[in-house]
Amino acid sequence: MPADSRIANSMPIADLALARRLARAITAYERFRLGLYRARPGNPDRIEVREIGWTTAMRFPAVGYFNQVQGFAVEDCARLPDFARFYEGSANSYKIQAAPDTDRNAVSRQLIAAGFTVRTKTVRLAQARPAPAALRWPAGLTVAPLQAGEVDEFFRIYLECFGAAPSGWPAALENMRRLHGQPGLHCLFARHEGRPIGLGMVYLNEGVAYFCAGAILAPWRELGFQSVLINERLRIASEAGCDLAASWTEDGSVSHRNLLRAGFALSYHDPVWLSPCQGRQ
Repeated sequence: MPADSRIANSMPIADLALARRLARAITAYERFRLGLYRARPGNPDRIEVREIGWTTAMRFPAVGYFNQVQGFAVEDCARLPDFARFYEGSANSYKIQAAPDTDRNAVSRQLIAAGFTVRTKTVRLAQARPAPAALRWPAGLTVAPLQAGEVDEFFRIYLECFGAAPSGWPAALENMRRLHGQPGLHCLFARHEGRPIGLGMVYLNEGVAYFCAGAILAPWRELGFQSVLINERLRIASEAGCDLAASWTEDGSVSHRNLLRAGFALSYHDPVWLSPCQGRQ
């Protein structure tokens, strides 16, 4: 058997029903936005979303983040040749995330034997009956819904916050503009003394408020601004009658700590396996 250090966290998931809802919410959002990008005339990015076995497989050849397989079960290990064909020709490796109710140790053993590696570990978080807290806003901060005339500025801040290479911004903006005004998606623009400094996004679907993006530009981090953005999204979730808020982040990160302070709790650890394909990620 491969070394234990390369096998996923095997702690049991306390609430499988909750974990399944989180997993469905995350997959639903990725399908939602890739569907919008794919609907551009001619599908110039050659985006594909396909059901393979128990999984949802997503392919965006030029953007490594989106090359991912969600809902992977032990039985899907027999379909690895199908996944290899699906991602053939992509410059990037692809990632696999296991379904919460499958045997993740068994998945890990088979994937590692096939040449996969555990690239990173994420945590999935939830808050039941989301509700905002009474927060004191930092001086000079405003948070408001995104307006039509601000769309490009908003998504440029998004791309800068998440470290996207500026050379790729024009192509990314062609896709991201399509998100504005979509039913269920709420975009909040944060400014400090009038200057754009961050954002928060939440996608409402089937009673779940999925916190799909939240970021602050580096000079304004750790000043309490992100806490306000989280709180305002909790307000949106509460007013919409959502019974669950969901998110994911890197284990032990600043975002992880911010969400815990806002009342989120760990649902489960979610290891990611990276395919043996060599390419930029």
